[in-house]
Amino acid sequence: MFKKPAQIKPSSNIKTSERKKLLSIIGDTYSIQLDDLPKEEIEKILPPTIKKASFVNFEKVSGSIYFDENEIPVWFHTRDSEIYPTIFTLMKYPSILPTIKTHPHVLGILTKGADLMLPGTIPPFDPRATKGAIVGVVSHEEPEKVTAIGHCKLNLTQFDSVVGRSGVAVEVIHHLHDTLLEKKDLKVPEPKPMDGEEKKDETEKAKSPLPAPVKKQDEFPELTTEDIDNLFIKSLKSIGNIELPTPASTFMSYVNKGVPSSLNIKKTSWKKASKFLKEMAKQNLIKVKGKDEDLTVLQLNTGNVNGAEGAAAPAPAPAPKPKAKSSSGSTTTTTTTLKVIPLYKPTKNIRAFFNKLDDAQYEFDACYTAAQVRGLVEAYIKKFSLVAADPKMVKSDAELYNKEESTREQVFKNFLTKFSPYYRINDSEVHKGTPPKIEIVTELKIGRKVVTRVSNFETFDIKIENLAKELRNKCSGSSTIVDNDVQVQGPHGKLIIDMLKDKGVPVSYINFEDKTKKKKNKK
Repeated sequence: MFKKPAQIKPSSNIKTSERKKLLSIIGDTYSIQLDDLPKEEIEKILPPTIKKASFVNFEKVSGSIYFDENEIPVWFHTRDSEIYPTIFTLMKYPSILPTIKTHPHVLGILTKGADLMLPGTIPPFDPRATKGAIVGVVSHEEPEKVTAIGHCKLNLTQFDSVVGRSGVAVEVIHHLHDTLLEKKDLKVPEPKPMDGEEKKDETEKAKSPLPAPVKKQDEFPELTTEDIDNLFIKSLKSIGNIELPTPASTFMSYVNKGVPSSLNIKKTSWKKASKFLKEMAKQNLIKVKGKDEDLTVLQLNTGNVNGAEGAAAPAPAPAPKPKAKSSSGSTTTTTTTLKVIPLYKPTKNIRAFFNKLDDAQYEFDACYTAAQVRGLVEAYIKKFSLVAADPKMVKSDAELYNKEESTREQVFKNFLTKFSPYYRINDSEVHKGTPPKIEIVTELKIGRKVVTRVSNFETFDIKIENLAKELRNKCSGSSTIVDNDVQVQGPHGKLIIDMLKDKGVPVSYINFEDKTKKKKNKK
């Protein structure tokens, strides 16, 4: 990413609130239990003074770089990526990432811009080194000195030996001698070297202030992959009445509700939701159709893993309306409490109307609901005896902009156009204009990676960092914050719509566009 110098704009200090938000994102992305760390350890991860600058690299990829007070880069991200630690940060706190060992001479090749090939790696591999994971690359002689970082391109945990194998193990995105850190005085104390014994290496990692992300230590001190698998199976078997058929992503949202928030499908032996669902179908717990990642769940049969109990009866929880499925078992506390209230404020064109009505309860400068505007019209009609011979009709009147006898509904609709639109969410302050619509877009990124982007949600009292964390758990994939948008890997439009409806957002204020289907139709 930084093989050649990037165009970096001048940096500026970020606010304390923004630093806290950034630290929270880092903690969520790398499963760091920040509450358990002392202040001095946290400041190694993210210094107390942080500056931010935007950049564009030689490949026209844009993003942001975060610097410490000495203008040394400590974290960075592109517009579409997770946030990455720089080598400088990893010098101070190497245990942020799982590491892949290689030979010393291979590190020299990596610093020239090459990727780490599978034959150049040294097993055994960290159990977190799965496909797509962010990892560090180290020499087996200095296992705590991270020299490069990148994305795993293979599920390395499947290899006990790499002899005779081929393929890219790690796609390097940043290394010690690239242009991001060149000419920087990186005077950081070297970590104490460890002996060459593999067992001690693993023991020291276990003592690291950062817990292994396969579990939350205070809750699951001895949780194995098999234990996590069983939790997901148990959660699937506990699902009650839901509307079927349903897309796999939506079905997984119900599975995730019964699993601790610190766990996701990547921490199971299946690694992917599609593999999990196919295995559950083999065990006759569900029935699915489709191929690869495009699966639909057709039927749910609750029973034990071996099928000894057969198909159990549906859970007794009532589900009178299919549309209530998204909130069944949800821990969301805002369900049905969020209300979008359209309001209307009189324009100067109808000031004479208010003057003639001369009613103390109706002020010209106030905002009104549609029902209150209707009450205004009714009060005016009654005061000036505008009911026609046909009680359903209203006589013509200049202040009502009613040129001829019309129905009450026609008069009301026409009169409402003389107001300016405003709105309020619950008891928040009044905003001018019409409520913005939350935009959900599923699209293909460079490399044909499918992502779903969510924007315009702040007005609905949805916190950006909370949404990012929730999507990461519900969608079983990585999520990132890009500017004021939240982006999650995979096609999750339907699931996100259901989540927003659970929060009380009316569907009329949600726009969803699937750009991947448009591209397919053009072929």
